[in-house]
Amino acid sequence: MPKHLNPTLCFLKHLSTSRFNQLSEMTAIDYPKNNLRFNIKYILLSLNFNQRIIVTLQVDELLNINSITSIFASAIPSEREI
Repeated sequence: MPKHLNPTLCFLKHLSTSRFNQLSEMTAIDYPKNNLRFNIKYILLSLNFNQRIIVTLQVDELLNINSITSIFASAIPSEREI
């Protein structure tokens, strides 16, 4: 759910056993025939543990999603493009 996106990303970034502290990529895929048309992917990297995780969010075109730039400043250009 979109309302859980920011707390989830914040948790993953600051949890001492994961520390996914870098947003390596953010992208969106459009599936026009689906009810939840947009599939947004946040690919996070843990430099401490050399691991990646993909957080996926499915939304329709009417739903507003909060910015994640307060968590990852590097999201600014990707959010503008998406």
